[in-house]
This record gives sequence, structure tokens and C-alpha cells, in this order.
Amino acid sequence: TGAKQPDLPEKIDETGAVNIEVLEAQRLIIEIDKNSLLNKIVVTELDARRSGDTRSYDEILKFKAGFLFDNGDYDGCIETLKNVSAADYSANRLFALSYYYTGSPTSALYHFDMIEGEAEKVGDGELLFYRARTLEGKNLFEEALNAYGRIKTGEFADKAAGRYNELVKNLPRRIEDIDTEIAELIRKSPSQEDHPEASAAVLMDRDNYEIFPDSSSVSESLKVIKIFNDRGKKQFAEVALTYDSTYEDIEILEAYTVLPSGLTRDVSPQQIRDVSKYMNFPLYSNARLKIISMPAVAPGAVIVYRVRHKSNKLPSGNVIFRYGIQGFEPYVNQELSVKIPLSFTPDIRIFRNSYLKKKYRLDPRVKRTKTDRLYSWKFPFVPEIIPEDSMPPWDEISDGFRFSTFQSWDQIYLWWKEMLSDRMDITPDIRKKTAQLMDISSDRANAANIYHWVASQIRYVAVEYGEAGFRPHKAEEIFLNKYGDCKDQAVLLTAMLREAGLKAYLVLIGTRGTFPLIEDFPELVFNHAIACVEIDGQIIFMDPTAETCSFGDLPGGDQGRKTLVFFDDRYEIIETPVFGSAENRVSKEMTVKVEEDESISATREVLTKGISDQGQRYWLKYTKPVKIKEQLEKAVNAITPDASLLKYELPDIENMNEPCRLRMMFTGMDYLKKAGGIRLAPQWGGVDTALVAKEERKYPVKASLPSEESVETRLILPPSWKAVFIPEDINEENKWFSMNRQFRLSGSELIYTEKTVTNNEDVTPEDYKKYRALMFDLHRRTRSQAVFETAER
Repeated sequence: TGAKQPDLPEKIDETGAVNIEVLEAQRLIIEIDKNSLLNKIVVTELDARRSGDTRSYDEILKFKAGFLFDNGDYDGCIETLKNVSAADYSANRLFALSYYYTGSPTSALYHFDMIEGEAEKVGDGELLFYRARTLEGKNLFEEALNAYGRIKTGEFADKAAGRYNELVKNLPRRIEDIDTEIAELIRKSPSQEDHPEASAAVLMDRDNYEIFPDSSSVSESLKVIKIFNDRGKKQFAEVALTYDSTYEDIEILEAYTVLPSGLTRDVSPQQIRDVSKYMNFPLYSNARLKIISMPAVAPGAVIVYRVRHKSNKLPSGNVIFRYGIQGFEPYVNQELSVKIPLSFTPDIRIFRNSYLKKKYRLDPRVKRTKTDRLYSWKFPFVPEIIPEDSMPPWDEISDGFRFSTFQSWDQIYLWWKEMLSDRMDITPDIRKKTAQLMDISSDRANAANIYHWVASQIRYVAVEYGEAGFRPHKAEEIFLNKYGDCKDQAVLLTAMLREAGLKAYLVLIGTRGTFPLIEDFPELVFNHAIACVEIDGQIIFMDPTAETCSFGDLPGGDQGRKTLVFFDDRYEIIETPVFGSAENRVSKEMTVKVEEDESISATREVLTKGISDQGQRYWLKYTKPVKIKEQLEKAVNAITPDASLLKYELPDIENMNEPCRLRMMFTGMDYLKKAGGIRLAPQWGGVDTALVAKEERKYPVKASLPSEESVETRLILPPSWKAVFIPEDINEENKWFSMNRQFRLSGSELIYTEKTVTNNEDVTPEDYKKYRALMFDLHRRTRSQAVFETAER
């Protein structure tokens, strides 16, 4: 490089110590030599690249990578090796060791594994040793022990033996050495053959709760789950524990996987994460998840985790929980205990749904001391629920019990009402917006305008009631942030309605699929908050989280549920309405004109109301226009092949006062099936028998909400055609549904109408055989088609 080397002092100082100046000078000489060599390498690299000789270029790159590796520049080594056209042993070796030293174990292991066999042949103890260290760092202890054990000779043999012995000494090897109870559970555990439909078996589900006089609590839970197959691995390998960091904390006491061999693999600190459940919404940052990524989960493995949950505050100082003994996997053992001070007076309500063959004891064993009561339950093997299509929700299937120390609904009313004391304060901005939304025509119009604004402009965050605390945020916060969970949206809506001079109130509700409210059993059974307004003596419920639900309507999950309404001076338990079939209606009208050449021109109109309207409006709102058009093109081509969508009209989805009406105009060919001079009309309507494919059912067919679907199709034929066969009318009425189907021929026009009305009536297992036969019979009767004879005949 032309740099002049400095003169070096020739002697050490009088104390006998090396002079620092000597060392500094020597270091400088070494750095100069390194830089000189690196510059020469770079020049040679450029020359090799220009020459186009790939082999020479690869060799100089590997030389450069080795130089950088020797000098501790592992990142530089990796970047250099990425340009090598074909990585051989030496390149992979440098890759693997460099990734190891830079803390990239996954990439390191990839390259270690590529040359492991060759490394054993040549006796590369260094590479084999650091591969074993990488396995150990990834908690692959069995593989690490095996890798250390294969290093028998060379300078790394002693190091490998030391790590092997350390690993064996410090790590629990077999489950019998850790926990004899769990070892016994595993020894007696069932197999996949015992439960061919299951994905796993819960060998132990143990929960021990202790409540203290100051309303704090602590619980310890033990879960032992045997994995049968990949479904079980997917379902159980990631353990997510929810808690509210405002009042609660979760501590992982132990967590490990027991391999089929009986060896254990501990969860490392890196495999436990504590994250916000709603990280995009700071208002709910207290709702958190502690996630355990269980290692080495595979069929035959058993996951074990024990956690402690602490809470320094119970809701209103009361204990509430619901316990169902049956799940969708078999439970081999279940244990529950609740220790509470004598000052608490619990009410326990047992529920049996009668689907279990065995009648389990659901009332607790009770032990009393001078200060506490201990309630305990133990359940032996409980078989899994085998799902069926359209079955009832879990709370209507499992047996179990409900536990509550609330003494009255008034307690719950006063507790939550106190939390609302300053939540609905009005700011100038809220007052201004409310005034803008008010319509002078009627209170109902005012309420509808305010409801639709909150539902559409306040983004819903799906946080279940109580999950991020029970106290709502202030209306001001929700108005400014433009997002909120159910209770926050309900608070803002109620505040604005009251500002408009209306009588509006907050409502707690348990939606469909949750345990129903029992009027003589006060408990926090709610997972949702909505609002209601009283207009002309009528209570109108509103769910502002359902942005495409019109005022006066409700989402399906809110209908037919007993609610707790928070009036200013009292509470009332009021059931939400179940809207009739006419309020949940789909109407389809189509006119098809067949020309002499058998091409068609057609119009189709679909009108929706109620539940169907909510879904249609949501689809139109959140689907790209081009995809809407594509879907409509698919729809008309399903009606007739080679159809062309000429025109379509979409509804104004922002006008929540009118149902959605969708219109299409299209043309096509071959709408009618041909058989010589005979033409068959399409099979219009009909009955879907997929739901009754099973010969028998264990559970009812759960009724959906009452609904109505009406179809009218007008088929205009060429005047020269003659009707040969017109299907018979069908009039079916039973407790589950009614169907009226009619064909009317008027000149050359055939008019087909069908109206199906479903009732809110379950099909019980006892009635299923009759229902199934009825559906098959209707399917056969509705398959008939109108037949015409053309002039060609």
C-alpha cells in the first residue's frame, strides 16, 4: 500500500513489562498487512469476474471468505459466499460456522446438515461439535446428544464428551424422573385406535382456585394433552392464555413436551411470548396473551404445562364461572376445586342436556373449615362430542354446572352502573355531530340517523365483554379515536341519543351460543353490550357493532336473548325480539324471453331484507367493484351458458332505510335443454338434501331464524311452441317449514313461483327420520321440469 512501517522500540521497560507502544505498533503492522492482502484479494476477485472463468472466480471468493472468517468478519464471509455459484464442502463449512457465530441457528443448521456426512468421513470434529451446539441451542436435545456421541477422536472429542455429560446431568431425561403422576397418566393413556375421531386426548385438566377475603384470587392449572395426529398438533401446539394486565398476571410454572420415547423437551424462555391481543388498538392494550410454543410436538407426544393465574380484583368482588364437562376431544381426567371464604355464599346451578349415556355427579363435594369452604369435583373419562352439521352450540350439548356468588341482579346493576357514572359526558364536538344528525321529522328518524352514524363511522374492535375490563372508555375517547369495542360503541351511541333528547339505555346481552340468562340465577353471563331506545312506548334494541344492520333490526346472534337493561333508576330483564320470516326475506324475480333461434334475453332482480340484507350489504361494501362484476358474471353463467352480462344496478348500500335491491340484464344461449324437437325448462328451485345425508343423528338440527324465500320466474316462449308437460303444484306445510310451488301457463308464458318459509323449530333426533324422509320426498317431487315441443318437431 506504500505505507511506511513505524520504527519499533527494541526493549521492554525497566519493570520488565512489555511497552504498550510496542504492542500498538505491532497491531498496526498486522492491520496494514491485512488491509494490503485484502486489497490484493479484491483486485484478483475483479480480474476473475471480468475473465468470465466461473471456477477461478469461485475459488477467489472462497479464499476471500476464508480470510474474512479468520479475521472475525462473519457477516462479510456470508455475503461473499452468497456469490459463489456452487457451494462445495469448504463453502458450506464457512457458511455454517459463520451463521453459528452470528447467532443464526436455523441457517447454520441448514448448512451443517448439508455436509454432516462428509464431515464425519474426514473427521471434521470442529464442524460436528458446533453442529451439536446448534442442535442444543434449538432445544433438540436428543439430536444433540446423538451428535456429541459421534465425535470420538480429535481435539473436539473431549469437548463433545464434556457437553454430552453436562447435558445428561442437567436436563431431565425421562418423564419418570420429573413427575411420576404424569408418567402414570401417560402410561395408561388411550391411543388413536381407541378414539379414531379424536385429534388428541386430555389426560388431565386440573384447576384449583382460591379466593381471598379481599376479593383477590389465585389459581393453578395443569393441562396434560396427548397428541394423536396433525389436527391435534395444529390445535394444541400453540398455547394462548388470555389475561387482563390491569388486575391479573399469569406465571408459567413449567411447560414441556414428553416425546413418544419418554424423553422430555423443556420450553425455553424464547418460546414464551407476552403480547397484546389487540396490538393495533392501544385502548385495549391491557388485553394480553401469554403464548407458549410447545417444542417437538408430533403424533404420540404429550404436552404438559402448569400455570398460575393471579388476580387482585374480582368483578364486583364476586366469583362467577361456568363448567361443562364434555368437549370436542375425550377427557380422561378432570378435577376442579374452589376454596372461598365463608363470607361468600355461592349458588350452584346444574344443567344436563341428556346427550351423555353416563350420568355424572355434578354436585360438589364440600369441606368446611372455620374460615373457608372447599368445593371440589372429579370427573372420570368423558367421551368427546362428535360434531354434526347444524348442531346446537356447545352450551346446549354438554352437561355441567354454573357457579355464582352474586345474590341479586340488583348487585350487578349497581356495580356496572357505577362504572358508567362519567362515561357518557358530552363534549362540544359530540354535541355538534349529534345536532348534524338530527332530523326534524320524528324521534325514530333521529334515532336511526345517530345509530347508523355510530355503526358505520366507529370502527368495531371485536373484544368480548369483560376481556379488556368491564369499565367502558369515555364517549369522548371513542368519538375522537373512531374505534371501540362493543361496550364503548354502546356508550357513545347511548350518549348521543340522550343528547338528542331520547330515552336511551345500555344493555348487556349473551349472544346465541353462550349460556342463556336465568332470571333467578344472577351472574355475569354476558359476552356483549348493545343499546336500546324507547320511542312511543316501544323498546328498540340496537347493536352498533353490526355496521350493515338497519335500525330496528338485529344480528341473528342478538335475537331471542334475555338481556339486562340499565334504566336510570332500575334494571329490567327484557328478551330481544325474534323477527318473523317476513322480516328475513329474500325475493328473486327473473324474466327470460326465448327467441326463435333459442337465444335468450333476461332480467333478474334480487331483494333482501333482515339477516340476508345484512350479509348482502356487507359483501357489496367490502368487495372490490371488479370482483362484484365478476361474481355477477359467474351468476348469470350459472343460469345459462355463454351468458353476457349487459348491465347491472347496485343498491345504495349507505341508505340503510331501504333494503338492498340488485338488478341484472343478460343474454345467453341454450337456456333450455334439447332432446330433438323437445325442450326442457331448467329445474327451478328444489330442496337441498345435504343436511339429511346421515341416516341417524345424535343431536338436533338447530333451527336458524325464521326466514322466507320467494322466487318468481317468467319464461316467455316463441308462440309456435307447445307445452307438453307442466309439473304439478306442491303445497307442503309442517312444523319446520312450509313450501308452496306453482306453475301457471298463460298462452306462451310459463310463470313459476315458489315460496319457502322456515320456522324457528329444531329437528329433534326423534323426529329426524321423519324429517329426512320428508326432505327426500320433496327433493324427488321438485325435480320435475316443464317440457315443450318446438315447431321443429
